[in-house]
Amino acid sequence: MHRSLRVALQVALENSTQRFPMGRVVGWELSFTEDLS
Repeated sequence: MHRSLRVALQVALENSTQRFPMGRVVGWELSFTEDLS
C-alpha cells in the first residue's frame, strides 16, 4: 500500500508543479512524508 501511495503522491506532485512554486510543493511533500513515518 505504501508503494501505491508513493506513486499517487508523485503524480500529485507532477500535477501540482504546474500550479504551485516548486519550493512550496517540495516543502509540502517533506512535511507529508514526515507525518507518515
